[in-house]
Amino acid sequence: MNLPRTTAAVGRGSIRTAAELAGRAPSLHNTQPWRLHWTGRTLQLWADRTRQLPGTDPEGRGLLLSCGAALHHLRAALAALDVGTLVDRFPDPTEPDHVATLHLHPDAADPALAELAGAISARHTDRRRFTEHPITEADVEALRLAAAGEGALLVTLSAPHAHQELLAAMAEANRLAAHDPEIATETELWSGAFAGDDGVPPDAVPRDPAGVIGGVRYSPGTLAQPPDPSDGASLLLLVTNADDARSRLRAGEALSSALLRATTRGLACAPLTQVLEYPQTRRAVAERVLADPAVHPQVVLRIGWPRSGAAALVPTPRRPVDDYLDEVPDPGEPEPGPSSVP
Repeated sequence: MNLPRTTAAVGRGSIRTAAELAGRAPSLHNTQPWRLHWTGRTLQLWADRTRQLPGTDPEGRGLLLSCGAALHHLRAALAALDVGTLVDRFPDPTEPDHVATLHLHPDAADPALAELAGAISARHTDRRRFTEHPITEADVEALRLAAAGEGALLVTLSAPHAHQELLAAMAEANRLAAHDPEIATETELWSGAFAGDDGVPPDAVPRDPAGVIGGVRYSPGTLAQPPDPSDGASLLLLVTNADDARSRLRAGEALSSALLRATTRGLACAPLTQVLEYPQTRRAVAERVLADPAVHPQVVLRIGWPRSGAAALVPTPRRPVDDYLDEVPDPGEPEPGPSSVP
């Protein structure tokens, strides 16, 4: 969608509604590492380095993926409010944490984005075992198209050896993490040790993690598992052609798009990144799983059908919108009018 760069005012209520939905985006350890700044004409998305995990995410890979997911959620939420967006990614080379500026255009929304917005509140990361019923090629194609529309490629693992190599790389990453005290501390701090509006609570983590394909990153929680010990989850890989900051941001946008599309189709999903947080296991995935060292894996997507009768997941906590949204109109610009949102 090609929009003129000229922007128009959008109501304060619409901005807050969109910002709140953007805050539902998935993020590493549910750290929610973003800030939004509303000028009265544009929305700026900033990476919040105070929420970066130095042990788990020293390069900020997960931080940018998380910001990309929030950016896509924000675009979809605005589209549902009939507001189009023109996005400048990394608009200021001197401010690498200013990841995007959104120029807003009332009555110019993208209907495809607006359709996905309805899945934002329904999407949850599901860490339980899935049914053995396979996902269909039509499902996979829908997710591929969703990711491709945001500049990334979603790859299926058709060869049995590729699946085994990915599981081996995951096991190696789990072993490396288990022997790193800094990572162990961060995982403990962000997975239920303290109650709050961020982190991964115990009721989002299975009480019995045995048998889950790819493993469960956190200590056992309180979420009941289905009695069947088998797991029919499929593993897909989200990859990009480059590995710079822009590519990682776009991978996060593609992840959000694929997850929301999966939700509209009734699929259960969990993004997995630990295997790609170490250079050696990331390289192993590129070379042994994808057989192409020129591509850059960004996220593993664990996907399948939820078990019949599985309990509904409790929404993971999110920070209040005022914690990450600054509402400071630019000097000299007219104050936006009231929102048209009912």
